Amino acid sequence: MMFFNPFTDPVTDARINFRVMNTNTPAAMAPAIGNPTSETKVKKFIIICVYLPDILLDLKTGCIIQISIRNMFKIYTDQRPYFITFQLDNLLEIKSFVNKCLETVNSDPRVVSAYRHLNLTETDGRTVIEMFPASKIYKFAVERVAVFETPPYGGAGIHKDGPLLQDNNARIYGPHNVSFNIPIEVSDNKCVTRWYDDDQFINFENKSDGKYSRNVFLDYANTDKFKASAETILPDSCAMLVNTEKWHTFYNNGPNIRRILTLRLSKEERSKIDFLSVAETLFKS
Repeated sequence: MMFFNPFTDPVTDARINFRVMNTNTPAAMAPAIGNPTSETKVKKFIIICVYLPDILLDLKTGCIIQISIRNMFKIYTDQRPYFITFQLDNLLEIKSFVNKCLETVNSDPRVVSAYRHLNLTETDGRTVIEMFPASKIYKFAVERVAVFETPPYGGAGIHKDGPLLQDNNARIYGPHNVSFNIPIEVSDNKCVTRWYDDDQFINFENKSDGKYSRNVFLDYANTDKFKASAETILPDSCAMLVNTEKWHTFYNNGPNIRRILTLRLSKEERSKIDFLSVAETLFKS
């Protein structure tokens, strides 16, 4: 499926305008090594300069596709630097494929009563990534293509995603700065996600081992004591770009299971590309 419109007409021989000056074989003007009366071969070459403003080359097909990246998605809600909800044209197609995958998927061994990960197979993960338009621009982690399932009245405390690994005081493959969340099963408006600024948690200790996330408050059902900087309820009809390097929490305060597909950037890119740069690339301000 093509998610972009051609920026220009296809480039063919007939569309390349160039002019070649024909020249006669030059005569020898002075003695040289070899026979001075022999023909001197002249190679003719063309230098073609093509100006390609705002375009993207699809490395898989070699085709030029429109970048107009800031028109790639229609924004529903823009709450930078916390989240952006947006229209995903092939949302129903992705939902259908993922739901079929879930018929045979196994849950992540890190199962807790409040939520669990349903990891897709590598093959299915690659298919999902290819279906997602932003994969034309960013490299996603196949091993992190998973459905985040929250049972009724489940949730997660105030945390930041991913570990903060240290190697001689240098960050390596650090935290997950962003996540693309795509609703697979959302039956109501009971699950609220909230974001908080750092200054509220300067003196808080990490409540987890820090291997998968950094947590400062575990009781997701009782976070009202903290002042939220932004909050949202992800509807069933749109996807969301999440700043996961901001403290955030969610609570599925209702009787229905909630399933969200999460796509993460690759290890090589995840800590180098932040939320604001992705937002600027994909969306109009």
